[in-house]
Amino acid sequence: MVALEKEPAIAPAPISGKRAPILYLSFDGLLEPLGRSQILRYLCGLSRRGFPYTVISLERESDLADITSVRELERELQAHGVRWIHLSFRTGGVKAVSRNCSKVFRAARAAIRRDGIRLIHARSYVPASIGWILRLIYGTPYLFDMRGYWVDELADEGRWFTNRFAYKIGKQIEKILIRDSTAITTLTEIQANDIRAGLSTKARQKPIEVITTCADYDDFNPSRPLRGVVPGPLRARFEGKLTVGLVGAINTSYLLNESLLLFSRLLEERPDAHLICLTRQVSEMKALLGQHGIPEEAYTLTSVPHGDMSEWLRHMDWALLLLKTGYSKRGSMPTKLAEFFAAGVRPIQYGCNAEVSQKVREASSGIVLRSLAPEHLSDVARKVAATALLAEDAMKARDLTRSHFSLQAGVEKYEALLNKVQ
Repeated sequence: MVALEKEPAIAPAPISGKRAPILYLSFDGLLEPLGRSQILRYLCGLSRRGFPYTVISLERESDLADITSVRELERELQAHGVRWIHLSFRTGGVKAVSRNCSKVFRAARAAIRRDGIRLIHARSYVPASIGWILRLIYGTPYLFDMRGYWVDELADEGRWFTNRFAYKIGKQIEKILIRDSTAITTLTEIQANDIRAGLSTKARQKPIEVITTCADYDDFNPSRPLRGVVPGPLRARFEGKLTVGLVGAINTSYLLNESLLLFSRLLEERPDAHLICLTRQVSEMKALLGQHGIPEEAYTLTSVPHGDMSEWLRHMDWALLLLKTGYSKRGSMPTKLAEFFAAGVRPIQYGCNAEVSQKVREASSGIVLRSLAPEHLSDVARKVAATALLAEDAMKARDLTRSHFSLQAGVEKYEALLNKVQ
């Protein structure tokens, strides 16, 4: 049980000409693809702009076992002036969750005492809960980087908040974390408006900024020379064909059966259509492809490191992005959407929330599905088969989306927010 007794606020050493230290708390590992694209790149960008970060992250034991990768990341962060404290992530129910929270709390408390931390940047709800406790003890404010509606997402997945009482408690904690934060970031304007509507008139004065999932538009630039990371035998399977991407994990958020049905209809219209599936769950995806009767010569299925993703996307004409819709998705913005726009890939999109569809329409690139009815999927397949693939359209979409989805835009928005609250 974490003690909540008030301790005297620690006066840090004077900082001459420098910004005050910031502590970043994350239960997502920096060694994971998500951590590299949606945490590491932001922090390195902010460090270059003079923000001194200490990061405490929970890393999967399998990732920590790769000593070479750990040492490489340590050197990379050190070169950017970022202090990294990595702890092992435990699995196994409530006891493991308690141990994870306790480890992060102790490490955060030590960092506050040692470094004179002036602000806690908490990624999602559990780190924000730890930040809330540290605020009670030390008076250190926290930025609540919400990343979506976490309580509702878990409830939809049948985890933790599965009964009315647990859900009510979770939403009450959410309300407290929002109320007591010094600033809030969301991925969508929809969620930002939800939060503003629920705050008192006085509380609405706190900064609430929309900083969506971003992609490095330089890294995903389709005009860059290819590095040859896609093996020749695999590339030969789809060169000169109409390529459609299906990227990411098999989980309850993605409508994979409808996605594969749509591709099957496209294959009827264009026998040269080829599906490029990039996922860590290769065996599970292979089984799904077989269930939908998609022949092996019509798809390429492999797992690739995130560092190679930008080059793989260069080989895709279209990409499937069909997601479930519900209240929990009001705060979601798929990272893949930013990467598709940056790489010049045309998204075939359905669901998540109205803001995702709005961004696809604003880009004048891709197709937004009206429904998942089989007859509509057939109509979309015919449209995809007949659409001329013009490079200037893809580049126009890059230009139109850069100010919202680029890594540079995201770093600039974080910088402006941090300058308000420090």
